[in-house]
Amino acid sequence: MGNLAFGNQKPEDIAPKIEEMLREELGGNSPVPYTVEDAGASKTTIGTLLKEGAGLLFGREEVLLFSVVFQLPGKRPATLNAHVNRQGIGAHAGELLYTAELSKPVKSEISLQPPKFFSGPKFEGDPEKIEKLNANKDLLKQLGKLVRTKANVGGVDISIPFAAIIVPKGNGSILVINTLPRMVAMGFKAAMDAKDFLEIAATIEAAL
Repeated sequence: MGNLAFGNQKPEDIAPKIEEMLREELGGNSPVPYTVEDAGASKTTIGTLLKEGAGLLFGREEVLLFSVVFQLPGKRPATLNAHVNRQGIGAHAGELLYTAELSKPVKSEISLQPPKFFSGPKFEGDPEKIEKLNANKDLLKQLGKLVRTKANVGGVDISIPFAAIIVPKGNGSILVINTLPRMVAMGFKAAMDAKDFLEIAATIEAAL
């Protein structure tokens, strides 16, 4: 089923597995601190199984069971909010919401626009800041790979809107990126690319 698909819906079983995977990606020895936030989703019943089975054929809406919120290591406050969704009697990790506090301010929201047919993604918004951001082609290339809108986790196709923004906060700003797991090893494993996010946050902060 892959390392982000699980055979049960127990946070006490699932959260440590995601943490272990995240720690391995980051190359750290110490556990990554986290909390579990219950979404209040109902437990699986015969009715939910039948409804979900139909959804797999005709398009489905993800049912959030809980989120695992990690405090990422580094010099700037950063988090990963990993959504865990119901999948039959089991579960899978879906949306990965990354945030990082940046020391540089922005006057207004900056958003990354999705790639078009003949061009890659580009920033729009605060005119004083986007010129430097858009001039960094390596950054745009990294973002184009990180901000994913489609994935297949445990045999389930997931789609989310394209979302990467920088918003003002006090004397600084906050980077927010919503993405999905990246499938590797011919789909048998998944990666969350947390290290890539932290590198992107540092590059954006320097450019601002």
